[in-house]
Amino acid sequence: METTFKQKKFLLVALIFFFYVWTNNYECFSPQKDISYFNFLAKSLLNGHLYLDVEVPESILADPNPYDPNLRKFNTGGYHDFSLYQNKFYLYYGVIPSLIIYLPYQIIFKSNISDALVCVFFTFGIFIFSIFIKTLISH
Repeated sequence: METTFKQKKFLLVALIFFFYVWTNNYECFSPQKDISYFNFLAKSLLNGHLYLDVEVPESILADPNPYDPNLRKFNTGGYHDFSLYQNKFYLYYGVIPSLIIYLPYQIIFKSNISDALVCVFFTFGIFIFSIFIKTLISH
């Protein structure tokens, strides 16, 4: 009887995990993972620096004031969330997601990981952690 209950719990957890994947519309495995900002940051960390290994378009550098949002409004080079400093792009996002997930993934698998898949892992991890906390409180 105990193993059947454990099997049912495992099946429920597996179904919840697949629900997380399904609600991401299968974007977990999309080719969009190559333009992820955190993947850019992880590659930069692998190369030993915090600036992104992305070439700053000459049109941005040629602006009289590339920091003025009114002048740069339509001249972003496709990078809307990058900060320009000393002719290099930086992210103003925190570095923790890149250190925890993206960097180890790139070291192990030599490729990028999808942001949607990372979201699934983080939300599922929170779900498992909440079950653990509930179990500790109830005992």
